[in-house]
Amino acid sequence: IGEIAAKIAQGDLEQEISQLAGTETDSLMQSFSSMIVYIKEIALAADAINKGDLTVKITPRSDKDILSRNFIEVTNTLKGLVREINELGIRAQAGDLKANRMCGEYRGAYCDLINGFNATIEAIASPFEETTTMLQKIAKRDLTARLTGGYQGDFLTMKEAINTAADSLADALAQVAST
Repeated sequence: IGEIAAKIAQGDLEQEISQLAGTETDSLMQSFSSMIVYIKEIALAADAINKGDLTVKITPRSDKDILSRNFIEVTNTLKGLVREINELGIRAQAGDLKANRMCGEYRGAYCDLINGFNATIEAIASPFEETTTMLQKIAKRDLTARLTGGYQGDFLTMKEAINTAADSLADALAQVAST
């Protein structure tokens, strides 16, 4: 019994449990057998959650079943997080780049994920807002307006293209005016 218990404690759930009818040992072996089934169920649920299946059903075996209750909480947290991120994405796709979510009930890495998504939306919104302001100035005949933000990557390419277009427009209008 001690060897079986030690293997279960190490996570080895492939134990053969033989029962000796009517003994105290039999009761202990039945408990070990139930424990193996329980742990396997939780392991399967963890695997499903790891694969993105948040529909997995976990039923606590008692009021004191903290492992099942914690798995249920993790699943509910992940469902809420997916809902929050999807909502941010939908709002961004609809052009609402001011959409922002606070961490609220989320802590640790979950809060970091929400903050990271917010920062990504902000990184897109900032050059978009500056470009809009610049084009509004150009529309009011302020041909000196240029993008000045310290952008990188594709945003830098966009900034340079817009500023070049503004320079060309200003040059063309200056030539027309001098003609």
